Amino acid sequence: LPFFLNGATFHGLTYFFDFNKDRGIQLESSWASVLILLKPLQQNFHIQNRYASMEIVSSLTPLFNNFAFYFSLTYLLGLFVLGWKIKKKMLTMDKEGKELPFWEISFLALAGFMFFNKVFSDQYVLGLVPLAPILIYYYKFWPKILMIIFFSIFLYTTSRIWPQNWGALIEGREYAVNVLLFRNITLFAIFFYIFFKN
Repeated sequence: LPFFLNGATFHGLTYFFDFNKDRGIQLESSWASVLILLKPLQQNFHIQNRYASMEIVSSLTPLFNNFAFYFSLTYLLGLFVLGWKIKKKMLTMDKEGKELPFWEISFLALAGFMFFNKVFSDQYVLGLVPLAPILIYYYKFWPKILMIIFFSIFLYTTSRIWPQNWGALIEGREYAVNVLLFRNITLFAIFFYIFFKN
């Protein structure tokens, strides 16, 4: 309502969704990792600069564009169900442990957005930086150690991609592609551990 009162049009408000629908699979995304692994099965595989980002274009790109939307939607519904289940469990918890589920759901929502989205910019990682230490604080010893190790690997591999090896990644050099794949697998491991721990 405040946007309409200040002269915004419906088209202006929906532009973000149109823009996102038109974008392809960004090179750094998890979907791009899958496309890179399936490269021998694709036709016309190449990387192009579009919307100020590097996108993968291939015969499977339209299919993966649709996957990105439906997986995100399914994930958010699953997270909602998990949050509902945890809310019931929180009613019987003592005061000390009640904050952990909130931080886990927050971390999972952000990590899931990054993991299932077709665009994964390096600045998205900054959103996880304040949440990870808070989440780690509430864990017991071994889960805490695992989270520290996996999150450190995730941050390190991200720093190895931007900006040092960005050119190598665009050129498709094996080292840079492997670092990207390993980074995405590490994010999935963190995300999988937290999601299925509950």
